[in-house]
Amino acid sequence: MDEQNEKYPHTHSGLTSRGRFFLIALFLLIAAVFVGGCDGIYTLRDYLYDRAFIPVADITGIPAVAVMGPPLTLAPVIVPGDATNRAVAWSVSDPGATGAAITGGVFTAAAEGMAKITARVADGLWKGKDFVKAFTIAVQVVSIDVAMTATTSGTLWSYDSGTKVITIEDGADVTLMGVTSENRVAVAPGATATVTLQDVTINVSETANAAFDLGDGAAVTLLLSGTNALTSGGSAAGLHVTEGRTLVIDSAASSHAETGSLTVTGGSADGAGAGIGGGMSEPGGAITIAGGAVTAHGAAGGGAWAGGAGIGGGGELDAIGYFSGANHAGTILISGGIVTAIGGDYTAGIGGGAYANSAPGSVTISGGIVTATGGGSKAAGIGGSARSNGGTITITGGTVTAQGGDWGAGIGGGEFGAGGTITISGGTVTAQGGYWGAGIGGGGYGYGGTITISGGTVNATCDRYGAGIGGGADGSGGTINIAGSAVVTATGAGGGAGIGSGYSRTSGNAAGQKTGGYITIGGNAVVFAQGGNAQGPGASIGGSGWANSDQWEGDSAGVIVIKENAVVAAPQGIRSSGEGGPGPRSITISGGTVIAGGIGLGVDTVNFAESPANAVALTSAVLDSGTYADEFPVTGALLLGSAVSISFTGTVGNTATAGTVTLNAPLTIPEGATLRAPPGWTLVTNGYLVNNGTVIQSAGAAITGGVSGSVTVE
Repeated sequence: MDEQNEKYPHTHSGLTSRGRFFLIALFLLIAAVFVGGCDGIYTLRDYLYDRAFIPVADITGIPAVAVMGPPLTLAPVIVPGDATNRAVAWSVSDPGATGAAITGGVFTAAAEGMAKITARVADGLWKGKDFVKAFTIAVQVVSIDVAMTATTSGTLWSYDSGTKVITIEDGADVTLMGVTSENRVAVAPGATATVTLQDVTINVSETANAAFDLGDGAAVTLLLSGTNALTSGGSAAGLHVTEGRTLVIDSAASSHAETGSLTVTGGSADGAGAGIGGGMSEPGGAITIAGGAVTAHGAAGGGAWAGGAGIGGGGELDAIGYFSGANHAGTILISGGIVTAIGGDYTAGIGGGAYANSAPGSVTISGGIVTATGGGSKAAGIGGSARSNGGTITITGGTVTAQGGDWGAGIGGGEFGAGGTITISGGTVTAQGGYWGAGIGGGGYGYGGTITISGGTVNATCDRYGAGIGGGADGSGGTINIAGSAVVTATGAGGGAGIGSGYSRTSGNAAGQKTGGYITIGGNAVVFAQGGNAQGPGASIGGSGWANSDQWEGDSAGVIVIKENAVVAAPQGIRSSGEGGPGPRSITISGGTVIAGGIGLGVDTVNFAESPANAVALTSAVLDSGTYADEFPVTGALLLGSAVSISFTGTVGNTATAGTVTLNAPLTIPEGATLRAPPGWTLVTNGYLVNNGTVIQSAGAAITGGVSGSVTVE
């Protein structure tokens, strides 16, 4: 023993101290693994976990049916209730045609059909093994038969048989169908709802109610499917959307096509309601039409009441001096669909109600096919009704046709109404003024307002006495700017200018007191302007004429500027009419191509600015008084910039022009400027021509009447 101890000095009871160390380390390692665990090894912790774990056996409480539109909060029931893990994560495995989505445990669907969803509980079966269950939800539409007779209710809607009102609540997404002459629809105040009309006819014209009414603060998306009609009674709007309410009309088809139609008629028994918008003395609300085929008839009016707009403001008392101004258009936006709007008596197709002068509202058209007709007389197709200006009218696209009633503009003011603020930057626009109204601009007795055309194709005409673009009869032209890539045809009638003032129908203060306005044509615009000749010599651009016994009078040209690359054809001239009345009279041409049947009649100053690119082609006479040369004198002078060449040649369409140019006022050719009479032309100077520059008589041309200065004969 002693020898052994001496030989192995570190052993004790058969183990060395090193051996004891290894045994202790091995024991600690095994204990750590068993208690703490590691990958692939079942541990003491696992054992204890399994002893306490309760797995998920099932999930219940999920409905098999959901309603399209309103959100559905999923409330899963975990079985058993004391399962260890109970947090559910949701996903949509197959939305089908429903457009289903789940956010924060809330299920929504945008269309009917079948949707498959999945519930997952992480570690629901045991550690590392999830519990998963699939559910199928049938998404259904809430359908309401408008012909119901018994009090009842459904998901976010109710019907009261006593009041005969179907009430749509906040969050509803419902479909109406059927035919009724008793029941009506009301959207609750403050509610936001989606309503689909599917072959619905509601005609309550024998009552005093609106067929479809939006409560205060309500916002409705109205989708059209099939053929639908709403007709109201009393003085209610057909589809009542007054101030503080919001309506969006669209096709139920996802393409926003014209599928689905709606015809709406306002009530006219006691006053007059708009087709879509305000009731009697009410403004329109916020109205948007994005799709569908919509036809809106404003009520004709009754007794002492003017009618309602097709779309916009309701009717007003037809009495001079009684103008509440409350029944304005509201805010109207048309971006698609086929829209036809017909105003009642004295009321615009689209715009404010009669006598809404102080607050006419706004109309914006960016797409679709729009036809608007002013009712009876005194109203514009789009814009103002009787004694109302046009408000703010903006057209950026679409195909727009507007017909004014007698005394109303096609687009702009009603009788006694200015054009308002009219902006056209795109689309195809055809505007026909009524008997006294401009095509685009003022109604009868109204000035043109502020008109800006920077794009699109525009054709503006007048029926009898207004300008094509500018003032109605007895109205000045206003401020007119044509530029950009606009292609414009403007035709006045009866003595009204193509672009400028309307014909002077009355003597005294109105006659000869108006001007063509402030007219600027530039950019790359192409303009053809035709003055009216039936009642007097209206200018193509500038002043209108007026007949006073045997003498022709007229308006001054105003301030006219033609510049940049514009192409302007003005066969009746760019000028005042007759002697021209008082007011600003100047014409400045600093660029572009001008083909005119006379420039400067009755105008103090015609200035061809010093621009080498300027080209002026005249189809008739400079300062020519035309047919009426013997009936009134001509004043003014034509002043040329020193770097400008003026030529009496040009084309109208594809036809070369030639003829006789007659000077009826002084024309001075300054040093550095050139005047050339081309072959086939005769220049009759009447002693007015003073040459300080160069005058050339081409072979085959003739210059008669004398020239102060030299003439070069080729």
